[in-house]
Amino acid sequence: MKPIIPVLLIALSGYVSAANLQPCVFTPKQTEQNPSPEIEVFHHCASYQNKHLEITDKHWRKLNFNENQLTTLFTQGQYFYLKPDRSYLSVITYDNGADYFQEGLTRSLLNGKIAFYNHDFELVLETDFDWAWPFQDGVARVCRGCVVTQVDEEHTGLTGGVWGYIDKQGNMIEPLN
Repeated sequence: MKPIIPVLLIALSGYVSAANLQPCVFTPKQTEQNPSPEIEVFHHCASYQNKHLEITDKHWRKLNFNENQLTTLFTQGQYFYLKPDRSYLSVITYDNGADYFQEGLTRSLLNGKIAFYNHDFELVLETDFDWAWPFQDGVARVCRGCVVTQVDEEHTGLTGGVWGYIDKQGNMIEPLN
């Protein structure tokens, strides 16, 4: 009986409960049947609970990784970057998709504040700012106390707070005003 238990544990370790599976959205790999894939909704695809993402093997095999060995997936109101080794990083939604990498960094929330990560999903810069724009020419516009507000049916904006600019080390280069 002992040899069976490890085998069962290994078999169950990648199992995702069907009851927890939700739809997910991604662009699948190119195939003969689908030579020009576009973004699709896949049902019974993924589970995201307690900050833990699980994707069914069936859907994992369909993921289309780019030259940086990254792909994006959306499920349960959250965008993720994924790697072939099944590591992932949740990122903020920006411009109707996953926050893009700019100057080698993407934004995510860490303890409710903006943080910057590299392509290896390594934390590069943890901040205490409520919002930060992507880095451009080595600086990012940041704010404390700003609040996301609905501008119209499709768009949100930021109001209030104090604003400034930081460099990639998190140093304030233009004070908050």
